[in-house]
Amino acid sequence: MRLFLEHLAWGEPPLRHGARQAAFLVAGRSAVAKLIRSHCVSAGVLADRLGLPPTVRTTIQHVFERWDGTGLPDGARGAAIPLLIQVMQLADVVEVHLRERGPTAAGSVVRERTGTQFDPAVAEALFSLGEAGLVGMRPGDAWDAALDLAPDRDALLAGDALDELLRATGDFADLKVAVHGGALPRRCRSGRRVRPRLRPTATSGPRALARSAWARQ
Repeated sequence: MRLFLEHLAWGEPPLRHGARQAAFLVAGRSAVAKLIRSHCVSAGVLADRLGLPPTVRTTIQHVFERWDGTGLPDGARGAAIPLLIQVMQLADVVEVHLRERGPTAAGSVVRERTGTQFDPAVAEALFSLGEAGLVGMRPGDAWDAALDLAPDRDALLAGDALDELLRATGDFADLKVAVHGGALPRRCRSGRRVRPRLRPTATSGPRALARSAWARQ
């Protein structure tokens, strides 16, 4: 919410800026909550479509909640927020500040937000590593490090499984991207919109064309 308030009516005269902020405080939280709930629901549907365990859907509903109950969309607090989400939220903030500003700054941000955004017990687990532990996290890419720990890292998708993943991703894009009235053109699914951009090969066929359309979407 603070981020919205800081950027709302940026550059406007002080009186108008204050009026916009006041209006947002009255009605804006409800609108933001609806937007975030939509985001969580669509992410849950995507998780189901990808064949992830049912617990994934329920867990990701808490991504924007806060330890002190001031988060969205439901104001869940404390232990009602899954531990996996609490750890993820802390790691997300730490990774950014560690990469951009170093371990001292990352630790300061966590201390400032402990008890509000972050569970004190989770923050203490991080601090127990000491600054040396934080420094040890810096080399390399965080995304590659996470992928290295994935139990199915070496699994390859093909056939119907690959089609369903691409189709699900395309449907997710329809829900998330505000294009042509809030969704991407459905004709992207058939490949007709991208056909002129493709170079047919000896192995090209309807399935390859559809996959290209889904991937491009």
